Amino acid sequence: MFSALAMTKYIIPKFIPWEALFICLILFSTPALAYNIWLLPPQELQVSQSGTALLGEGLRYPTSSKALATNDINSIWLITPDNHRMPLTLGSVKKRATQIDFTPTTPGIYVIAVSSNVETNKSGSTNRSQYAKTLVRVGDNNNGFFGTPVGLDYEIVPMANPFTLRMGDQLPVQVLYKGKPQVNAWVRWQSNKPVPSDQMGLDGITRADNDGKATVPINATGPIMIHVTHMPPKSDGIHQTLRTTLTWFMPARKI
Repeated sequence: MFSALAMTKYIIPKFIPWEALFICLILFSTPALAYNIWLLPPQELQVSQSGTALLGEGLRYPTSSKALATNDINSIWLITPDNHRMPLTLGSVKKRATQIDFTPTTPGIYVIAVSSNVETNKSGSTNRSQYAKTLVRVGDNNNGFFGTPVGLDYEIVPMANPFTLRMGDQLPVQVLYKGKPQVNAWVRWQSNKPVPSDQMGLDGITRADNDGKATVPINATGPIMIHVTHMPPKSDGIHQTLRTTLTWFMPARKI
């Protein structure tokens, strides 16, 4: 279980100390930290160069705990810089993650989006829906529709181009549930940099406002993941858990 005391520094500015501790105990319980699916994008890519994104699952991004079963995946889409959609397919498994291959034909920022739905018990009373999205820049071109929702039921939308940011900057994002802002969503982020073991790989956490908007500090280079979890009220006797991730490879830039 995640150490609540280790993360109270992210919560205390908004709550008095005893409230902060109580909230941390809830936030970092097992359901909140259950495995996410995520995409690890290629680091650099040029036009006509074959690229591979890895679809993995686990707490410690970018290390995958297991490869997803093919029948758990609903759809995989590539959104090109000119907003065309192309279906992609799963490839072979590498290091407990599944390869997704594609070849860009124009420069700019591409989006890969994955939708997964898993029934978690035989009675069908519990359902887990997971979504993953990654951004891939091809060449030095920053054109693209990365700031536009791709239509996932649960989605994190960057409100700025993360590839133009530097260490110390902040990335504004918006969390959408069925196309509408998710009020007060808890937004977590993590990178490949070492963190204390009691933080379960997390770099930090913040809370979205009434418009589902939050800012994430850029405190590392390399692969970065932002993720949120939503457990809506029980409907038709079904408990549902939704998780979504946004990833990209943060380039090293001078401050």
